[in-house]
Amino acid sequence: MGCDVKCDSSAGIIQAVCSGYITADEMIEAAHKRISLEKETGVTRTLIDVTGAELSATTLDLLNLPEQLYKSLGANRRSHIAFVMPTAMEEHPASYFYQTACRNRGFTVEVFSERKTAVDWLPSS
Repeated sequence: MGCDVKCDSSAGIIQAVCSGYITADEMIEAAHKRISLEKETGVTRTLIDVTGAELSATTLDLLNLPEQLYKSLGANRRSHIAFVMPTAMEEHPASYFYQTACRNRGFTVEVFSERKTAVDWLPSS
């Protein structure tokens, strides 16, 4: 189904809510939208919620997001990204691989299993 990416200016958060089967191309498209919204609005806090999605991304796809795509699009390294995974996937190594790959490239990313915890973390980060 894809990802719906929009800015909630009143909360100061960009939200990407993904549902259904998500391909690597759809992840890239959502990243493009998120980074464009950051540049347009100045909002640097993002909530990515994939609790209703099934991700088909490979480890290489996840590495390429911060390694190539974020760099080429000029993503703001002051951005904070809360990544909400389904509880069953939270322990999946790929979710923490993405977190580590982002952190190693200067992006602040945290993985959560609960949306409320992720939202609470964003303003304090």
